[in-house]
Amino acid sequence: MTFSQLTYAPATPAHYRLKPAFWVIVCFFSVVAQAQSVTERDSLLKRLNTLPNDTNRVMALNALGFQYRQSKPEMTYLLGQQAYELARTLNYQPGEARALATMAAAFKFLGDYAKSLTLYNQAKDINVRINDRDRVAVIINNTADLYIQQGEWKKGLAAMRDCFAIYNTLKKPKASSKSVYLTNLAECFYHLNQLDSASIFLKQALQLAKTEKETILTAIYYLSGDVALAQNNTRQALFFITEASAQRPGRKATLICTKAITDWQNCTRKPPDWTLRFILPS
Repeated sequence: MTFSQLTYAPATPAHYRLKPAFWVIVCFFSVVAQAQSVTERDSLLKRLNTLPNDTNRVMALNALGFQYRQSKPEMTYLLGQQAYELARTLNYQPGEARALATMAAAFKFLGDYAKSLTLYNQAKDINVRINDRDRVAVIINNTADLYIQQGEWKKGLAAMRDCFAIYNTLKKPKASSKSVYLTNLAECFYHLNQLDSASIFLKQALQLAKTEKETILTAIYYLSGDVALAQNNTRQALFFITEASAQRPGRKATLICTKAITDWQNCTRKPPDWTLRFILPS
């Protein structure tokens, strides 16, 4: 399927529906993330008004589109489409690949995983052609997320292994990407009940995230709590959950975490799934 064959249709509310357990973590991130996103969107909008139709405008359109992916995925798609058309006119292949990935992110949040996968694969092909291996790794990570969203953990794990193998060949790899890749690998292992492997990757991710002060640290603590609980180590599980709460101070976050811990303590035989997947900027 080519890009021209893809059609956009607004999603029904069911496409957006978050799993109740997933929502617990979203609550921790929402206030800070929304404030940062609004500020960045405003800055990008002002910049767009001053840019001519050049490669900088292509990348600004992509960056702005990514900012809207969760709140307004329809806008993400439209901005990605504008970036794609301009990149094609300019014969700017890196921008074209980014635009395809931006639209892929939109379809992911609209719940159309098939179209998202098609666009990600097209973006990957361009990045392979121009030998941008860092972007190839990013796209494979985001493709793995599509499988994970649908509960296809074996496919997700296979994709993440490919992603991490490419990352390890990069001359100047980004430390922030590594913590994301390690966490996504760990989540796949966790859901495949390979708990020892999950623990190994989480320890690496935790050490790196602490050093780099990454925002993914909260998610690593939560996933570590899931793994510890699955290993019947309730004391360690509670420690990790408490540490996760400490990363996001504030009365609202504390109340949510207190309720989450209470629920967990009342039903330790069937722990909630507090894991959180990350995708990298398209």
